[in-house]
Order: sequence, then C-alpha cells, then structure tokens
Amino acid sequence: MPIWSTLPVTLEPEICLESWCVIETEPERGQRHLLGIRTDTLDARISSELVDFDVETLLAHTSTGRAYRLVGPPGWTVNAQYVLLSWCQRHSVREISDATTEYLAHIRDVEEYFRCRDVTLSTANELRLPAPLFRGHRI
Repeated sequence: MPIWSTLPVTLEPEICLESWCVIETEPERGQRHLLGIRTDTLDARISSELVDFDVETLLAHTSTGRAYRLVGPPGWTVNAQYVLLSWCQRHSVREISDATTEYLAHIRDVEEYFRCRDVTLSTANELRLPAPLFRGHRI
C-alpha cells in the first residue's frame, strides 16, 4: 500500500476524518496526532502535531495550520494501522499510546453526544484499539 504526500495547507485547509483516534508519541516528544480515514478519498491519514482540539465541534488544528473535522465516533482500521506503523518508522517513533479517551472524557455522555449527531454507536464502531499497540507499545 503506497503512502502519499499531502497537499499544501493552502490547497487543502480542512480534512474530514472518520474512524479516528488521537495517538501520542513517546514521552520525550510528547506530541499528539490524529489518525483516521479521510471521508472524501477513504485513505488513511495521520496529521501533523495537534495544537488545539474542540470536543464540542470535533474540530482540531495542527501545527501546519490545517483543520481536521472529525466525523462520527472514534474507531480503528487496518489501513490506519498500516499508515501509523509506516509513519512511526519514517519518523523514528519507538513508542505510541492512545490518548483518545482523554478527549472523550470531556464529553459527559459520549453515546448521547454521538446519537444527537445522527451517529449510531454499535459494538463494531466503538473504540476498540489493539491492546498491544496502544498501551505504551514499543515499535
């Protein structure tokens, strides 16, 4: 599976992601990134470093100035895993963890939050990340 370069922010200022999660790199770097599937191309995507994240609107901005609109509940796909592992190798990231629940913790009733946005949470769509990959997993 090829890994594509991204268009400049001036040409693509906003990207919508579904089946998304927030990953954190090893403690020395302490960076957080969005990982998910683009709604327009269905390609997996990892963002540059997050600088802000609005849990009410599910809109995040990165260090490059790009906006990411998150669609639906968090999730995980095999394509996202492939992109993440490739990205980790390219950037010499040795350890990652899942930080998604920290962001969702600010939403009192997560199921009601997504239900009000016409998204159905099912066991298939719940955040079920591979345990070994997201508990301080070393790559």
